[in-house]
Amino acid sequence: MAKRKLAVRNHRGQKAGRLLRTSDAPYRLLFEKNPQPMWVYDAQSLAFLAVNQAAMDHYGYSREEFLRMTGGDIRPAEDLPALLESVAKAPQGLERAGRWRHRKKDGSLIEVEITSHDLEWAGRPARLVAIEDITERRRAEQSLRQNQESYRLLVEQSPDAILVHRRGTIIFANTSAAALFGASSVDELLGKQHLDFVHPDHREAVKQRIQAFSVDFVSVRRNETRLIRLDGREIYAEVAARTIVYQGESASQLMFRDVSQRKKAEEDLRQSEARLNAAQAIAHVGDWSWDIINDDLTWSAEMFRIYGISPQEFDGKPASVGKLIHPDDVWLREKSVRDLLGGNSVDPFEYRIVRPDGHERVVQVLGGAVERDRAGVPVRISGVVLDVTERKKAEERFYKAFHASPEPTTIATASEGRYMDVNESFLRVTGYGREEVIGRTSLELKFWERPEDRATLLERLNKDASVRDLEITFRTKSGEQRTALDSAELVDIAGEKCILGIFKDITEQRSLEKQLRQAQKMEAIGQLSGGIAHDFNNLLSVIIGYAELLEEHLPQGDPLHKNCEQITKAGRSAASLTGQLLAFSRQQVLELKVLDLNAVVRHVEKMLRRVIGEHIDLQTALTPTLGWVKADQGQLEQVIINLAVNARDAMPNGGKLTIETANIDLDQDYVRKHPLQPPGPYVLLAVSDTGVGMEAETQARIFEPFFTTKEMGKGTGLGLATVYGVVKQSGGFIWVYSEVGHGTTFKIYLPRTTEAVGTDRPVSSVQLLRGTETVLLVEDEEALREFTATVLTQNGYTVLASERPDKAIDIAGQHHGPIHLLLTDVIMPGMNGQALAGSLVAIRPQIRVVYMSGYSGFTHPGLLDSNIILLPKPFTREALLHKVREGLAPVAESKAK
Repeated sequence: MAKRKLAVRNHRGQKAGRLLRTSDAPYRLLFEKNPQPMWVYDAQSLAFLAVNQAAMDHYGYSREEFLRMTGGDIRPAEDLPALLESVAKAPQGLERAGRWRHRKKDGSLIEVEITSHDLEWAGRPARLVAIEDITERRRAEQSLRQNQESYRLLVEQSPDAILVHRRGTIIFANTSAAALFGASSVDELLGKQHLDFVHPDHREAVKQRIQAFSVDFVSVRRNETRLIRLDGREIYAEVAARTIVYQGESASQLMFRDVSQRKKAEEDLRQSEARLNAAQAIAHVGDWSWDIINDDLTWSAEMFRIYGISPQEFDGKPASVGKLIHPDDVWLREKSVRDLLGGNSVDPFEYRIVRPDGHERVVQVLGGAVERDRAGVPVRISGVVLDVTERKKAEERFYKAFHASPEPTTIATASEGRYMDVNESFLRVTGYGREEVIGRTSLELKFWERPEDRATLLERLNKDASVRDLEITFRTKSGEQRTALDSAELVDIAGEKCILGIFKDITEQRSLEKQLRQAQKMEAIGQLSGGIAHDFNNLLSVIIGYAELLEEHLPQGDPLHKNCEQITKAGRSAASLTGQLLAFSRQQVLELKVLDLNAVVRHVEKMLRRVIGEHIDLQTALTPTLGWVKADQGQLEQVIINLAVNARDAMPNGGKLTIETANIDLDQDYVRKHPLQPPGPYVLLAVSDTGVGMEAETQARIFEPFFTTKEMGKGTGLGLATVYGVVKQSGGFIWVYSEVGHGTTFKIYLPRTTEAVGTDRPVSSVQLLRGTETVLLVEDEEALREFTATVLTQNGYTVLASERPDKAIDIAGQHHGPIHLLLTDVIMPGMNGQALAGSLVAIRPQIRVVYMSGYSGFTHPGLLDSNIILLPKPFTREALLHKVREGLAPVAESKAK
């Protein structure tokens, strides 16, 4: 059967070949005259065997040229591999060979679709090919795609918001629509009902337009509609609609143009006009326009009210208005008109009018703009009239208010600056009497501490006619320097240009600002110092700890043992310095107790007498009924000692040192001058000396760490910094009062408390430092962790060490035996020590906790709670073991029971 079909196909191919070669055959005519390019090529060599006229016309080759070529000659070189592959795979019978590129004789490339059929030609296999040039069609398709893409981009990038909805449900939105309706993305709008974005007040009208649109299927012109965004904000937009085909189905396209700004501008304009009309009514301002050619006068409504006549009584003639002007002032109006018509400018002027009811008013005429024709002839004059009657009365009241003003106020001539009048506030602030000021200038009074302030004031006044809040320094009659904000304005008083000056004394305000800047500076320095001390404490713990371990393993006579002692001594000295830095930065942990400050002073008094020497007379003045304070006793003693030593150094030739205590109640008046301190009851500790004193520059820096006035090697500069930090951390504040040659007084204010005197935390009765318990050690500093683990292990403890809190939690969860104590650093990456303790207590309720920290960042505000056990850094081997035993004491006691 297959052989028969093959034979039939061969027969058809042979017949087709014979027909094409027979000149008188109809098929030959059909081939030659076919308007579609056609040819026959050898299936093996690809040589052209026959071409029709259409092929020759379309490709530009003659028949002879075609018959010398192959199919590869009309194809780009890069297409030949695909051609050969296609020929090799060509099936028998009809084949649609797809799209190809051909090159015409002129070199141009065209895109074609090929249909071919196998046949036999002169006993050889061949194929008959029909060509369809689809170049233009492809260009049209490409153009269509580009147009569609351009339209898509146009819609996407349109500044107008565009929505497409079908039966009310949004199925498309562009990015402008997302922005208009407050959506985070286009997807947030899809699936919503478009009417949900219409304000309820406009929704019914929009529904009616939709119904009309649905019936007529015509575009809806733009309508202004109030909308609601997703965030609830109302906006206004112009909306247009039309029917479109979207994704093969009918839909409605809505275009929105945001007109909220325009609406706002319209509303602002409406309100502005309303305010202007209201302001004109309040200010009694009217405008007028005189048509010179027709001698017609046009008035605004306010003009009628000013002149006291109705529009019906007004005939619009300037002569009628002249009858309402006071006879003595008519000449002023006539002169101004002559000046304007003559091209001269006219300054504002005033005249009196007499209303028909007999009441007299005063008006001021402003402006006088002249319109001229092309020949320069005046054709219209316009101006503004103000009813200044009330202003005249107000001027009288002004002089009364001038003298009653709480701010110093002056009036001086602009030409010479001589005081014409000053109020009582000026006299009170400057200390002068009125007779000493009137008729004199500020220079004659030596008012200006800085001459450049006066020069700046006059320069600005001459330039802008007014000055606002120029900061100046002035001198009172007694010579005291004060600071003020000076304002001045050029005014006209009785036809003379004058300077109205008002200044506000801000001396106290500037003093308070200076105090605030100083406090902020100290806070910044404290944060830096505390951070350095914290990092240094970790290093010192390792240095001191390992030096102590070495001492234990070296005999007393060994030279290395003495070296280790020196290392330990130096480390402890460094630890003392970091402690002072932490005290200054208010990051030192204080164990607060309710104290009798008098008892603290008496406790250190004997030691102070030895410290300051016999050449200084130490006296105390302690209030017997002194209130209690809540503070760290050791730190408070250190504060007194530091201040006493500082006083001793200020009295090298001897002097008097006084320590006083008192109950103080700070009221609102004090707080206004010192706003960084709250009012309330305080206990005062004052330390005064009769030493050399300090100038202002030194006083501004004495509490800064490492600042010292002593020569090199005789002071660390941390004594007063420590005092400052301890006082601040205890909730108090400190002030220094000093003058060169008149000594210094430090006043410390500590909050007075009504709490009862507490008891000390009981010290563990366990004296042994060794133990067999299991300790979970968490410390991110490797050297300190290794040292701590070594000490604990050497003293019998089982140590589970971790450098991270999360790893410590895993260890606690996987450890099968008991964990008696968590020994953890407070500040660590990822999780702090308190959070770690909370997590471990949740899974091991019996675990005890000891914190290690070089500063108090985890307490509030650096005060040690009674239930927290803290091992301060840097620590020694013995301190470590003591704190561990203290933390384990409840465990040991429960075992003993």
